[in-house]
Amino acid sequence: MSEPMEHRVSPELVAALLAIQPLTERLQAAIVPRPGSLAARDGGPRVGRHALELAIAALALGVEHLEAWRLLAFEAHVLPPFVYLTLLRAGIEGAVLARWLLEPGITRDARRSRGLGAQWADYDDRRKFEQQIGAGLARTGKRAVERIRDLEEKAKKLRLPITKVPTKTRLCELYAMPLLPPQVRSTLGGELYRMLSGTPHGRQWSLPAIAEWELLEGLPPRVQIARLTIDEAKAAALTTIVVRAIQTALADLEAYTVAPAAAMP
Repeated sequence: MSEPMEHRVSPELVAALLAIQPLTERLQAAIVPRPGSLAARDGGPRVGRHALELAIAALALGVEHLEAWRLLAFEAHVLPPFVYLTLLRAGIEGAVLARWLLEPGITRDARRSRGLGAQWADYDDRRKFEQQIGAGLARTGKRAVERIRDLEEKAKKLRLPITKVPTKTRLCELYAMPLLPPQVRSTLGGELYRMLSGTPHGRQWSLPAIAEWELLEGLPPRVQIARLTIDEAKAAALTTIVVRAIQTALADLEAYTVAPAAAMP
């Protein structure tokens, strides 16, 4: 029998991976608005539900990617040098979008405008897909262009602006590292997203910066090849950062769906 993963990797990485496990249950417990919560108050008209629905979707996808990273390590016993970064990237993207949508302290109208913006972006991406596959395929329901038109008409009727979703880099600058001072948070948040995005995009610069590596010996002259393995210290640090971002986003969700509306804007 192979030695358990917990005994073969650093305690820091084990702790970071174990912190992922409670996230799914915590998310599931918070997705249904409690009576008297701010989410219950906002959720009557359709326009009031966009922010919550899209935040839940973003968080669910983010948590699922983190869970895949945990299972890769503890169940498959695989610690690839780079693939886990793609999973962490999806996790941080879900966290920061959810935090932007449900940011504590913003007004109801600001939250609805952000929800409209996120829904508009979702429909626009769908529009591009439908345009690419052509109009001849079978479909059900409204096309994306019709949904966008309806959304814009509803926003105009309610006199609500459709707030454009910031770029993923900007969202990470704002929300990826909530415990740090604003200026430091912004700088490190942007650096984090670029680091997590480097390898999924095949950026050569990011490879030696992330992995442990050593030059192979005995090769022909002027030939250099590096052996790459996971850098457990970096993996633990990055995993911890993303888990904390998800935890903070879950706290925002819980405050919105559980806390009494009178205690919030």
